[in-house]
Amino acid sequence: MNFLAFFCLLFWIFLFPAYKKNILNRLKGSEYYPGSSKFPLPPYDPIFKIIELQKITAENPLQHYSLGSLTQLLGCSRSWLSFNFHYISGIKLQDFLVRLRCCFALYQILTTNKPIKIISIEAGYKPLYFSQLFRHIFSFSPIATRKFFSSYFK
Repeated sequence: MNFLAFFCLLFWIFLFPAYKKNILNRLKGSEYYPGSSKFPLPPYDPIFKIIELQKITAENPLQHYSLGSLTQLLGCSRSWLSFNFHYISGIKLQDFLVRLRCCFALYQILTTNKPIKIISIEAGYKPLYFSQLFRHIFSFSPIATRKFFSSYFK
């Protein structure tokens, strides 16, 4: 999944929490949902573990996960997790975690009046570095993003 599709999915889930349960129920009812009777995935399958990792991190986007803590949660080695996550998802694990935190920060920038400095600290970054990182990922600064979208979300 490319980053734009991933971002849209996260943004949709965070922006419309009332639909979250409905979307998840539809996904779970799909014949292609991993773990369904029509698409069984055993717990030792690499795809199953990567999906579990994405679920865990997406449910708690501001928690700072280390490679060691994720390997303990999933019961696998560091090298196995790093290699298979990159191989299956097409993005490095660290890049995924950074983008996930930035997507949640984007959600907060668009839907709250919190100062960007506070949002950056909550996301785990120093404010100046956060602005550079945010600009690198979304091509706009956090302040410009808030100004541009302020009429849509207030």
